Amino acid sequence: MRPAAGAAHVAARPARSGGGQTPSPAHTSRRIRGTRDPIVPRAWAEEVARLLPDGRTASVPGAGHTLNCSAPLELARITRTLLA
Repeated sequence: MRPAAGAAHVAARPARSGGGQTPSPAHTSRRIRGTRDPIVPRAWAEEVARLLPDGRTASVPGAGHTLNCSAPLELARITRTLLA
């Protein structure tokens, strides 16, 4: 799937609780995305986080979709806050 088509596909999918695409972990969940992510729209990430128990969002300014490659230190910093 082309990136633009993938973004449209993700944006068109509703985030659902209970059996949809959104799991329900019993712990804090963070939706982390780059502000320049062409795949996961901000609104979709926020909706997924809203449906999760203690779900939260975080954004990495200027980063794209693959944070582990484009912003690994910032991704690690955000992830460490979940382990504290």
